[in-house]
Amino acid sequence: MDLRVLLVLLFVLSMKAQINEAAVVLPITTIFRRGVCHLVGEPHYTSFDHLTFDWQGVCKYNLASYCGRPSLLPPFQIFSKNEHRLMRPAASWPLYVEIHFGGDIVVLGSNPAVITVNGVTQSLPYTGGSYNVAYLYGYAVFTAMITPLRVSFDGTNSVYVRVGYIYASHLCGLCGNFDGSSANDWQMPSGLNAVDGTQLGESWTVPDSDSVDCPKRRKRRDVPLPLLPVDPKVAAVCDVLGDVNGVLGPLVRNTTERAIKLNIYNCLLDAGYSDGASVYYSLRHFAVVGNEEHANCAECQVDLAKVLSSFGLGCNGKPCT
Repeated sequence: MDLRVLLVLLFVLSMKAQINEAAVVLPITTIFRRGVCHLVGEPHYTSFDHLTFDWQGVCKYNLASYCGRPSLLPPFQIFSKNEHRLMRPAASWPLYVEIHFGGDIVVLGSNPAVITVNGVTQSLPYTGGSYNVAYLYGYAVFTAMITPLRVSFDGTNSVYVRVGYIYASHLCGLCGNFDGSSANDWQMPSGLNAVDGTQLGESWTVPDSDSVDCPKRRKRRDVPLPLLPVDPKVAAVCDVLGDVNGVLGPLVRNTTERAIKLNIYNCLLDAGYSDGASVYYSLRHFAVVGNEEHANCAECQVDLAKVLSSFGLGCNGKPCT
């Protein structure tokens, strides 16, 4: 059966099930869009429905999983493990991403050109029974072949989860349920709403034999991290995120003032806690997400390779391929 036909059938079945079960009525804008969730930097989370929060945990967490009716859609689980770096225990970064799909466990780790499948190291590109993983622009990119699911990790700073609309309202985890409303993305497995990012993050902790006691190592609630001094040259790079005439200008001109201020603030925050090393990842993240959000606007797009090369950066220090 043609893949496109299969996806249409899955969508119809999904919508029919929601109607029969008196499920949440989805806004028309949700039905015809793709969901993107990402965690970037220390880490700054954005759910499928655009809830934003910071969470500095160092355990393994349920990032996004299928929580709908069994057999309705191809199931998956996506976990992220975070860690402290650079002797800065106040902040954390993603260490690896663990994907459970099609009977396999695929781990995207610190080297985006290499993965492990069921504990066995594999070089990219790699093709499994129902998915493939490729190295693209500095990312290890997992793509399911039987359902709209893609996961990308650059090995150090940025994780992206992309799902199709057939999964709307069938998901759970830190990325939310993708039902078109960010208000309920604070919901914990208990059904109650979390009061902050700390409570939400801890509620989605996944048992991990490598860090059984990791929640106990956290002695405080998360509070907004203070900005640390940043080299003026590094700060100037962050300012590019708000420069309408700069290399990111086409995207900046189509970004709200509030979002621009938040992007620059997060860039400066991450730069301070990474000794400036993260600043170029902030630019890449803005370009990647911006290009996706404006996919139907050619004049709004930027050339990712050009953006990176203009600052003397390839893809993780290598040429972009």
